[in-house]
Amino acid sequence: MTAHCIVVGPENQRHVTLAAEGLAPRIAYREIARQCDARIYEAFPSSSGLCGPKPVRLFGSLAANTLAAFKLVHELPTDSLIYTTSETWGLPVSIAIAMSRRDLKHVMYVHRVFSRKWRGVLHALGTVFRVDGWLCNTQYQKQYLQGLRPLEHAPVAAVSQGVDTHFYDPSPTQRDAGEGYILSVGMEMRDYSLLCQAIVGLGKKVVVRASSAWMQEARNRYGAALPNITWIRERLEFVQLRELYAGAALVVVPLHDTLQAAGITTIHEAMAMGRCVVVTQTRGLPDSLRHGYNGIVTSPDATTLQETLRQLLRTPETLAALGRAARQTMTAQFSVEHHTQAVLAFLARFGGSGQPA
Repeated sequence: MTAHCIVVGPENQRHVTLAAEGLAPRIAYREIARQCDARIYEAFPSSSGLCGPKPVRLFGSLAANTLAAFKLVHELPTDSLIYTTSETWGLPVSIAIAMSRRDLKHVMYVHRVFSRKWRGVLHALGTVFRVDGWLCNTQYQKQYLQGLRPLEHAPVAAVSQGVDTHFYDPSPTQRDAGEGYILSVGMEMRDYSLLCQAIVGLGKKVVVRASSAWMQEARNRYGAALPNITWIRERLEFVQLRELYAGAALVVVPLHDTLQAAGITTIHEAMAMGRCVVVTQTRGLPDSLRHGYNGIVTSPDATTLQETLRQLLRTPETLAALGRAARQTMTAQFSVEHHTQAVLAFLARFGGSGQPA
């Protein structure tokens, strides 16, 4: 037995239903749970999913998840293994295990511990938290975690986020590279002001699917000067998003510099769809992206980004070649199946002799 309990955020039941019908990508933690017969335990929402002033939301999320963590830790059999998919629910679990002194193992997949605030929280907790193993997205993040006190004594593995290459499959819907629009998708750490500056005078239709404050700021500042841009704010069904990728000449992911793997979902979905991805340089870039082989990494300035886009649009054969290599990379190394097996292999290092919860 590998894992006994997987702690995730509130599940999107519509996504779960659509995935079962083949109308949405499969969910990685559900694949992991299915293969190791683990129980999925839903935590309470993060602060972003609550209403009210930020301090109230932060306290509400932390309090609810801490109480739930103590309840979970008390219920599980000795030697059970808990896998948490984010710091938001992982940190309360780690505190509950440490304070209850239960003989449980805990592996946490981290996304945000690279920020100064999260590092401060970990230092403040000292030994009042229990994590036996850490998972992260990139090798850069792994090296960072291995040198971060008080994390340095626990094993760390880089397991990239996977993509459902069966759902994001270009074969039924693909159009020729170069014929479509420039597409940008996503919210986290996006520099849409940079994108707007880069596409001025480019003479190509641009579609942006996002609903973040960064998008709204860029829209307010540059919208009137960009008649060639279409802003999509409403939520799309997964099949509609897949169609957006299929109709694109290329996909641009303009990012603010961060250690987080910001943009990885969009990057992997677009690559799985055989689209050329253009990404601005950041420390959190996924290991899957290799400049000049299966995508393009460019400097985060408007002039360079515009010239990169212009050159690619002039050479559809280059777009097609990069897209083919991107698709091959995803199917060969970064599918949901690859992610699942890598996580299971890491969890197996911690074992556990108890019965599943």
